[in-house]
Amino acid sequence: KDKDYIKKTLSLFFQHIISIIYYSKFTLINNKKKNYKKIIITWGNKSDFKKNLFFDKFTNISSNKTQDTIFFVIYLDNIVPNHIPQNVVLLFNKKKINFVFLIKVFFKTIINNNFSLKKIIHYLSVQTIFAEIVNQNLNQLIGKKKINKIIIPYEGQPFQNYLIKNLKKKNKDILTLGFIHSMLPALPLNFIKKDGSPDYLFLSGNAQKKLFYKYLGWKKTQLKVIDSIRIKKKIKNDL
Repeated sequence: KDKDYIKKTLSLFFQHIISIIYYSKFTLINNKKKNYKKIIITWGNKSDFKKNLFFDKFTNISSNKTQDTIFFVIYLDNIVPNHIPQNVVLLFNKKKINFVFLIKVFFKTIINNNFSLKKIIHYLSVQTIFAEIVNQNLNQLIGKKKINKIIIPYEGQPFQNYLIKNLKKKNKDILTLGFIHSMLPALPLNFIKKDGSPDYLFLSGNAQKKLFYKYLGWKKTQLKVIDSIRIKKKIKNDL
């Protein structure tokens, strides 16, 4: 059993490393000069773009229903939509295989971590590279603009915590809001309150609130219970 566990761990580790070859060609699409105060960081597919609009399935908001707000969409498909609304910017991965990029990342990680094997194993991961890519492109989007609010469907992913942490370094007054958009896992350790967590977290029930402040390190004042943003209640009369 121990040998199987070691094999699975090593296999997962090397998968995270090899996946880096697909992460060299990220670019921002539709990044034009716009005036906005808020950013919604979300994910999107080509099917979310219809009738010259973008519909964010996580917030249930269409791109034409927001003011002073821009959607920063981590785009998941290979084909770019024909029309992208003015207040929508795509972070697009061309997914070109690039072994040279992997080699550069490998040696950069070794040097930046002073040849510490423990740190190298920790940071030599596709999640670390993705966090740096998203952070770099979000900074490019923001530029010198004074953003007052960031909204994100929060999953406790490393790149989300990395983004929030870096945004706070540049502007300590920026308000970061996260919301839970799906069922929690049986062991929700990724939601433990940590450096880079949102200022406030919106939950969909009092049971969730109790879990977060009692076991995951959140203060009651940081937790807000609201109706689910993503899943709307629909009542059928015949039921």
